Amino acid sequence: MLLVMVMLVTPLHAHNERDENSTDIPTWYVGDTWVYDMDIYYSSENGSFDGTIYNFTTTVVNVTVMDGYDVYAVNMTGIVDGFVSYSLFSGDVDGIMYGDMFVRRSDMSTTLIRMTSVGVIHGLIFDHGYTSDITVMFDPPAEMFDFPIYTNESWDYYYHAQVTGYIEVEDITNETINSTEEGCGEISCTGLETISVPAGTFETFHMVDTNNTYESWYSPAAENVVKSVVSNSDGNTTYDIYLNMTSYSLVEPPINLSMDINPYEAIAGENVTVSGFAHFSSAKGPVANTSVVITMPLLNISWTAFTDENGYYCTDIEVPFFNDGTQSPTEVASDGIISSIAAGNVSGYKVKTLVVKGVSFNVSLAHGWNLITVPLGNNYTASSLAALIDDCSMIAWWNAATDTYTTFIVGVTPPGSPWDFAINDGIGYYVKVTDDSSLALSGIPITTANVALYSGWNTIGWWKMTATTASSLGGNITNCTQLAMYDAASGSYTTFLVGITPPDSPWDFPVTWGMGLFAKVTSGSVWHGEG
Repeated sequence: MLLVMVMLVTPLHAHNERDENSTDIPTWYVGDTWVYDMDIYYSSENGSFDGTIYNFTTTVVNVTVMDGYDVYAVNMTGIVDGFVSYSLFSGDVDGIMYGDMFVRRSDMSTTLIRMTSVGVIHGLIFDHGYTSDITVMFDPPAEMFDFPIYTNESWDYYYHAQVTGYIEVEDITNETINSTEEGCGEISCTGLETISVPAGTFETFHMVDTNNTYESWYSPAAENVVKSVVSNSDGNTTYDIYLNMTSYSLVEPPINLSMDINPYEAIAGENVTVSGFAHFSSAKGPVANTSVVITMPLLNISWTAFTDENGYYCTDIEVPFFNDGTQSPTEVASDGIISSIAAGNVSGYKVKTLVVKGVSFNVSLAHGWNLITVPLGNNYTASSLAALIDDCSMIAWWNAATDTYTTFIVGVTPPGSPWDFAINDGIGYYVKVTDDSSLALSGIPITTANVALYSGWNTIGWWKMTATTASSLGGNITNCTQLAMYDAASGSYTTFLVGITPPDSPWDFPVTWGMGLFAKVTSGSVWHGEG
C-alpha cells in the first residue's frame, strides 16, 4: 500500500528537452498545481473501502530545507466519498483529506508524507465521526524515478519507511499504527502513447512496474502524471487505485533561468560545461552581471558563475563520482544540479540531471608480468583486452579447478579460439608487457561478483573502489589460509598468512582497486567480494 502513496503523490513534472524519446528532471515552482480524481477499492480481512477522493489537489507551496534535504514542500487536499465496511460497522463516508509531502529537488525522491482525514461515517442507525492521521518517513528518501527517463529504459527502485499514526472512529475503535515497510522492484518506460483523460488528450511516456502493481502515463506538456493505475493482491489484502488528471496550472517564475549541461552524460573526472540565460519574466530583459550559484545537493558541493550583459552564464565543472538509489545497467548514477539566481527581491532556479556514464580505470604495467583484474563491467576476451595494452605479449589465467594455466599469446594464439578466454568479474589475470605500459578503461564499476574458489590456490581480483588490507580480506574469505600479491616492479611476491602474520605489519599489504592476487583456501566456497 505504501507504494501507492509514493507513486501517486510524487508526480513526474518534466520537460522533454533532450529528444522526443526522453524527458529530464522537473523544475517545480511555488504555485504549480495538479488536480485529480482518485478511485479506490481496498479490501482486507478486517474490512473494505470503495470510493473516490475527488479534487485530489497537489500544490507546490514552498522550497525549503528539511532534515538536511533541499526539498519542495507540496500541499495535498481532497474530498472523500465512499462506502466503508468494518468488522463492527459499515456506512457511507463523507470526509476531507489534507496533508503535505516533501520531495528532494535534485532527484524527486520523497522524504516525508503526512496525511490527515476527518469526516463522518453514516451508519445504519448512528453517525460516527472519524479521524486518521498518518506520517510516513522514508530513510533513505524513496527515489522511484531515474531521470532522465528514456523510452525502453529500466531501473531498480527501493524504499524503506517508518509509518506511524492512528485511525479513530467515534465510539467504535481507536487503532495505533507503528510499522516498518519496504518495497523494491523494477520500472520500465515502455514507450510513447497518446491517451485522453478529463484534463485533455496528451502524448505520454508509459511506465510499468515489472511487479505488475503500477502503471502510469505522464505528459511533458502537462509536466506531470496524467493517469496511473495501481493494483495489488497479497494474501487477504487487495487494492485497486485509478488516478486521472482533471486539470492543472503552471506558474512562471519571476526570473526565467535556463541551464544546459554539455555533455549531460560523462565519465567521472571529466569536465562538463554548465551554461544558460537569465531573464526577468515581467520586464523580459536580461539579468546582467549577477552571480549564478550552481549546486549539487547530493554531495553538498557548489560552483559559481556570473551572467554577462546579455544574461548569459557559463562555467566548467568536474564530474564527481557518486551513487544513487535507482540502479540502471546503462549508467553509474544520475542526480540533479541546481542553478539559482537572485536579483533584488526576485529569484529563479533550474534543475537538470547530470548523468555519470562510467568511471576511468588506469593501471600502470611494469615491464614483464603484472597481476591485475578488470573492475568494470565488460565483455572482453584475452585478445580484445590485449589489443588495448601497448606492448602486450601475453595474458594468462590460472584455472583453479584444474590447477593449470591458460595463456593467450599475442600474434600467435588465434582470437576466438579455446585459448582466447573470457575476462570475468572478480578474477585476477597475469598480463605480460615487453616494456613499461598502461591500461586505460572507462565503464560502469562492478557491483557484485560470484567467484568460485577451489581448495588450494585461486586468483581473485579486488573489484571494489574502496581499498582494504590483506588481513581484512583474508579474514572474510571462507577457510582462507594465505593471500599473496605480486609486485611487478621487483618481480617478487608478498605473502600474508592468515592467523599468523600480524595485522598492520609490513606484510599486511594494501589491496587496491584493480589488484589481482592469489588466495589459498582449504575448501571450496563462493566469494562475493567480502573483505
